[in-house]
Amino acid sequence: VSDAVNGFFDDLFPRLYGQSPRSVQGPSLPADSFGQRLPQDYVDCLRHAQSELRPFGEIPRRLANSLARSLDAVRSLLSALDLGARVLNATDHAELNGQCRDALLRATYCAQCRALKRQPTTATTTTLVNSGGQVCRGLCSNVARGCLAAVADVDQPWNEWVDAMERLAAALLNKAGAAVADLGPHDILSSVDSRLSEAVLYALENGP
Repeated sequence: VSDAVNGFFDDLFPRLYGQSPRSVQGPSLPADSFGQRLPQDYVDCLRHAQSELRPFGEIPRRLANSLARSLDAVRSLLSALDLGARVLNATDHAELNGQCRDALLRATYCAQCRALKRQPTTATTTTLVNSGGQVCRGLCSNVARGCLAAVADVDQPWNEWVDAMERLAAALLNKAGAAVADLGPHDILSSVDSRLSEAVLYALENGP
């Protein structure tokens, strides 16, 4: 990004060299008049001297930094989303051992594990159902803990990854309260034309 921005301003500098704001705002010159006004070797010399003379001040550096930071953030977001998708795919296809499959089979016959509730009709059945419900509730949680033990280690890193993605997305969208500001690619690209106008005016007023 920095090379592209610097190359653009290298090409722009010879076109503005020796001009004033009034001459730029006047009638446009013929397309071939630029080549007739300065020899090519002089144009090449100006192009190579732009980075040293800095006729545009700090504007090229600030523009390059803003674009680079925004594009790096977008690239990081896309890479992280790809990683998250691969992690989800890996956990989704995790194989269960035989003991876990047997426990899941028992849990499928537990009404509470399937979110089903029975309404007791008598005091006797109420006691039996409540007693069975307690056992059934323990079965559900034990089966869940046992079968998910293999992927339990990714819980905390996954939560941290989700939090980081939310913060990065908020910064890219320039939401209020974002931890990092000035990363929104839309806003940065929309400001390029005004920054270029500022750079041209700066060079005409302060350049060599």
